[in-house]
Amino acid sequence: MTKFLIVLFVLIISSTFIFAFSDSYTSNDKFLEQACNKAWEGEYDDAIIDLNKIIEKSPKYYPAYFARAGIELLKGEYSKAIKDYKKVNELTPDYTEDVEYFMDIANQALKYPEFKSDFINIYNISLNLGEGYVIKPDKKEKKVIQKLLYTKGFYNAHLKSLEIFCKDSGYSPKKYSDLFKLASKDVMAEIPNLEKQIRKEFFPMITKMEEEMLDSFVEVHKKDFNELKQEILKKENHNLTKKEYCSYFDENAQDLVKYKMNMYKF
Repeated sequence: MTKFLIVLFVLIISSTFIFAFSDSYTSNDKFLEQACNKAWEGEYDDAIIDLNKIIEKSPKYYPAYFARAGIELLKGEYSKAIKDYKKVNELTPDYTEDVEYFMDIANQALKYPEFKSDFINIYNISLNLGEGYVIKPDKKEKKVIQKLLYTKGFYNAHLKSLEIFCKDSGYSPKKYSDLFKLASKDVMAEIPNLEKQIRKEFFPMITKMEEEMLDSFVEVHKKDFNELKQEILKKENHNLTKKEYCSYFDENAQDLVKYKMNMYKF
C-alpha cells in the first residue's frame, strides 16, 4: 500500500466507514465528521482537540477513539495510537481487522525508527507513480478524491458486494438492487464530474481503494450471514441458508434502502 493510499485509508475509514456500524447519525457522528474533515486538511491538533471533547462527553463512543488513533498514527505518535486502538478493541469488535492492521504499522514504526518516514504530514504525502516522479494532490483534489472514494466505495461496493455474495445462493435480490440504484441515482451521477476534477494519474490509486472496499463489504456480508445463522439456529433450531439471507433484502427492500441511504449520506 502506497504512502498516499495509507493516509487516505486512515482518513476514509476514520471519517466514513465508521458510520456503517452506527444505528443512526447522531450528534457525536456529526462532530466526528467535522473533526475528520479537519484532519483531512492537515489540522491534526485541532482535530484531536475536537475528538477529545467527544470522548470526554461520551467515553464509550468508540469511533472517536478510532479516528483519534488514525490521526496520532499520521502524526507519528505511535504509542498513543496503539493505546487508542486497544481502547477501540475493548469497546467493540467492529474494527478488529482494521485495528490489528494499523497497530501492526505502529508497532513496526516503533521497532524500526527508519520506518517513521513513511508517516509524514499529509501535505507531504505523495503517490509515487514508478516513473521517476511524484504526483501530489492539491487542496481541491484531496476533497474531490475523498468524495469520489466515498461515493464509489460505499454506493458501488455495497451493491456489488451483495451481488457477489448472493451469486451462488440461488437468489439475486433484484428488487432491493433496483430500489437502491434508484435512490442513489443522483449521487452516482456525480461520479463523472468528480473524475473530471482529478488528474488521471490518481485513478489507479482510486481503483485500488474501491477494490479494497469491495472486498471488505463482501466480508461484512459473510460475517453478518454467519452470525445471523448461528443466532437463528440457537433460537429457532433452523439452519439459515444463503438463499434465505439474500431474499431477506427483497422482502424488506424499502425499509433497508431507506436505512442505507440515511447511513451513507454525506
